[in-house]
Amino acid sequence: MRYFWIALSVLIAGCNGVNDKKLKEDVSSAVVEKIAVFNGREPCAELMQKKDQAFGAQANKVVMKICGGIFDWEKPVTLSDLKVYPGETVSVCGIASGTSRTGSKVGTRFVYHPTKVSKVNLKPIYPLIANEKMLSAFYGLNEIYIDAESKYCK
Repeated sequence: MRYFWIALSVLIAGCNGVNDKKLKEDVSSAVVEKIAVFNGREPCAELMQKKDQAFGAQANKVVMKICGGIFDWEKPVTLSDLKVYPGETVSVCGIASGTSRTGSKVGTRFVYHPTKVSKVNLKPIYPLIANEKMLSAFYGLNEIYIDAESKYCK
């Protein structure tokens, strides 16, 4: 009987590791999908092609301001500082980092929690060139992220 309990505990411990691996794969794909939604290819690709014509000597500075905070989700996105929070639903919090459309490094925090409305909340990157509408959107998304982080990352 003692061996049965030992075998059962080893089996449960082994299954737990598989679930963590599957969870990390789910988190990774969900974060990349969410990044792809908010980081389109077209605006920066067009800008990169026409930057010298449009902006002259200041081209690289302007392109960095516009596209420097936009993830190139077609390149690898690395998740780090992952913390799993068990609860009513399992949630994962961490940092997503990768390459921007201009080739520089870019990163953001995220909260993964499988719900009906949204699986992933990303901390928005402050726009370097912004108008009132963009700043309003930034602050709105930041409020949503802060709410999700305080609810799921404890």
